[in-house]
Parts: sequence; structure tokens; C-alpha cells
Amino acid sequence: MYSFKLPTIENSFERLYDTYSPLLMHIALEIAPSKEEAEEILFTTFTKASHLKLNEQSNSLHCIALLKLLIQTAHKEFTTETIKHSLKLKLFENTPMLHQFLCNQMHIDSLCTTNNMNRTQLAKILRQEFALLSSKKETV
Repeated sequence: MYSFKLPTIENSFERLYDTYSPLLMHIALEIAPSKEEAEEILFTTFTKASHLKLNEQSNSLHCIALLKLLIQTAHKEFTTETIKHSLKLKLFENTPMLHQFLCNQMHIDSLCTTNNMNRTQLAKILRQEFALLSSKKETV
């Protein structure tokens, strides 16, 4: 008799947490003034992700959505003076478009206008930068 376990929502959320929490904690530590506040940002981010049922959405969007939630949470939790480096994170040094999109919360159309490119060109660059960022995730 074969035995297998069907994936559950809880298991998929645990996988989401296990996969992305090291990267997000690394970023939270760069943003927050203390380790305790970084942990609070991480907790709040995953609480929001749970309410949004992020674990039930497409895998390719998880990292971007979680990064965006983390940065939005940091903006809500801290004043601009409190946030370290004004959200100029080391992790995004080689991904300037992704940095603008996530950290500066720029809209796609604004990015296109600011950088004098169309959506297709920007999407290609964002995919390349995301691939670079994803490869760094393994080393965090």
C-alpha cells in the first residue's frame, strides 16, 4: 500500500516560512534598529502573508510579495529617521530597479517613466534582477 501526504495549507505556509524567512530576516536586520524590532517586522510580515493567503498563490510571486510586505511593514512601524540606511539595503546593491520597486515602493509606470523604458524592457530587467537576488537567497 502506498502512503502519501496531501499538501495542506498549514504545510504550504510552513514551506513558505522555511524558504523565505532567512532572507527576510537578513533584510529586517538591515532595516530595523534592533534584533527584536527586526523579529517583530518578520512576524508581522508573515502574519500579513497569512491573512492574504500568500501561500495559496503562485510560487513565482512569493519572494517579491514577501519582500514588498516586509518593506511596507517597516515603513509603517518606523519613522524614516529610525529605519537604517533609508532602506538602501546591501542585498539590493546589484539590483537597482528591484530596489526602486520594492524599497521605494515605486509603481511600475513610474519606474518606466523615470528610467525611460517600456514595460517589456522593465519586466525583463526586473526578472534578471530577481534571479540575481534569488541566487543570493541561498547564501544568506
